[in-house]
Amino acid sequence: MDKSKKILSTKVFWLGLLFFSTILFLIALATKIYSINLAVICLSAVIYKYGDSILFKDYNLKRKSKSYYAEMTQKKMKESLKAKSKIS
Repeated sequence: MDKSKKILSTKVFWLGLLFFSTILFLIALATKIYSINLAVICLSAVIYKYGDSILFKDYNLKRKSKSYYAEMTQKKMKESLKAKSKIS
């Protein structure tokens, strides 16, 4: 199996599972059978733990990049302020 097809099939699997979880949650709300929500919570935890890196790979990379840039900017600002306070 080609690597791109494998990635696509895993993405489709996790998207399907996420969609199923959402539908199950809505059914639980509509029928007021709140015990179904326990299954939805467990399913959501599994999706978050194992499917997040597959479903939201690009988003996570962008978020980490922005976070790193913000940390570096903040660190440089603190160093600049310390240097200015030592001069004064």
